[in-house]
Amino acid sequence: MRILAEDAIAAGCAAGSAELGRSVRQASAPRLPLMLYGVLSAALGFGLYTCGIVWATVRLIVEGGSSNALESRLLYFSGIPVLLGAVLAAAELVFQLPQKRAHRRVVVNPVVNPYLTVVLTAYNDEASIGAAVSDFRSHPLVRRVLVVDNNSVDGTREAAALAGATVIRENAPGYGHCVHRSLSEAVRYTDTELVLLCEGDMTFRAYDIDKFLAYAPHAEIVNGTRIVEQLRDRDTQLSTFIYYGNFAVGKLLELKHIGRGTFTDVGTTYKLCRTQALERLLPQLDPRVDLEFNAHFLDRALETGIDLVECPITFFARVGRSKGGNVNNARALKVGLRMIAGLLTGWREEPVSIAPRYGMRELFRIERAATRPFGLMAYGAHLNGFTRRKGREHAWIARRAKSKDGSGVEAKIEADAQESVSSVKAQLDQPSLSRADALRNDLVQRYGIAAP
Repeated sequence: MRILAEDAIAAGCAAGSAELGRSVRQASAPRLPLMLYGVLSAALGFGLYTCGIVWATVRLIVEGGSSNALESRLLYFSGIPVLLGAVLAAAELVFQLPQKRAHRRVVVNPVVNPYLTVVLTAYNDEASIGAAVSDFRSHPLVRRVLVVDNNSVDGTREAAALAGATVIRENAPGYGHCVHRSLSEAVRYTDTELVLLCEGDMTFRAYDIDKFLAYAPHAEIVNGTRIVEQLRDRDTQLSTFIYYGNFAVGKLLELKHIGRGTFTDVGTTYKLCRTQALERLLPQLDPRVDLEFNAHFLDRALETGIDLVECPITFFARVGRSKGGNVNNARALKVGLRMIAGLLTGWREEPVSIAPRYGMRELFRIERAATRPFGLMAYGAHLNGFTRRKGREHAWIARRAKSKDGSGVEAKIEADAQESVSSVKAQLDQPSLSRADALRNDLVQRYGIAAP
């Protein structure tokens, strides 16, 4: 039997130094984030200890008497991850951190051309986009304002154009696609070396541009942080849960890249970027990452060796209805979990549905690689494909998608893996398989599946 390797199926198968005037940081070889894993391991241990104490207290109140075997085991075994965490943290501090900081100097790289290209993301922001465009156009250093509209169904595009913006439509839905297109359009302009990314909902103001520029000589990307209580309006969409949850994920990012900076906000869109840094970073970003794209952006930037610094910004109540990850605490929790999964397991862009049981309604989605670390049971359906050509049997061998690590490597004999609960016929409807007509027809003939 002859084996065919078909690329048509592949797409669907499953620290540095600086000196005056220039930054010379290069992307370093990846290191195991010992501090991050150490802190998480210690947190697990303290969690087990807390569970043991709570269980013992409840049992003592209800039943009385001494502790049982379960409590003793919880209290005993809780010390193991705590000890492991302490060892990992010590190894980071003694061996890796000194090397990461060995060549660090304060970057002083003056901005030669202080003029900016401002790009605003927009989705059904008719009520606010005109005022946002006018606000940024009024700043003396803004050369132009672009508005990237992500399939708005109201008058967003007309209002933006009326206010003097250049309007660009991004048809691929999703926050990641919109931001990626925004940055890609902005770097095309050669008369500015700075790109300011923001949203068109009036949560941010143009006068913070001056603060960004004050930080610009010290980094290639200046990321705004909303985690400053004195600069946050009372009526913003950031609840107390979202505020401190965002801060916590920022600290996980800091622990992962310890020695590279201080990070408190992984969810803000407002940032100032040098075009040279964006030209290096954009190929590393995946626009399919949705509401957690900003965490993906920061993580990839640090991995690429780009210098980042945070700048405190003012944050106001938005005009209109919130449509992002801050709609409510439940949605923010889902986005936060996906951010954590991306930081821990990598941004593999393979979301799977999470449900109480197989076949039940989806609760949320998470990276496929993160299911095991979070203790979730994963299901997958793999189809072995055979076909007959010129009277001979052939097997279809998948290749790993070009966007994944090890692209082009022959994988198992499989057509596709389930992204969510669906039927075999639905799997055959996937675009990655629609081009494999011989496989589809052969399966229809062999197993009687109705052709779509």
